[in-house]
Amino acid sequence: MAQCETIHQGKIIEKAIRNSGYKISWVAQKLGISRHTLYNRFRSKLLKANFIQHLGHVIFYDFSVDFPSIEPTYEVEEDVTVYYFDDGLYHSIEEKYTILLERYNQLLVIFADCLNKDHRIAENKNISTFIKYQLPTFLS
Repeated sequence: MAQCETIHQGKIIEKAIRNSGYKISWVAQKLGISRHTLYNRFRSKLLKANFIQHLGHVIFYDFSVDFPSIEPTYEVEEDVTVYYFDDGLYHSIEEKYTILLERYNQLLVIFADCLNKDHRIAENKNISTFIKYQLPTFLS
């Protein structure tokens, strides 16, 4: 595999790992090497391209930006399927969601009222009525 001789590859991968937010020990474990070995790689001016690519997969970083001779870590699929809702279906879902939120808010008001009055929630008639008559109409 091709290697770039004008830049210090170890320093670049170290910076990428540190900026990724992953712990060095976790990255080393995912790479199947010891932490000590990974630190040695940070001091290496030249690294194997397949190691750099594998590291890119582990930390979700595309090293082809830093090393043009390395193939991109991620490829964009050209065959992407996009799904659209027709307007009627979208509005139907939106309407049901709005009703659900309104009824949920009503239930929260009832719960808050029960808590303020120190009533037992399970025995509250308002909650029983709400659950018995309001929710089934929405769910049908």
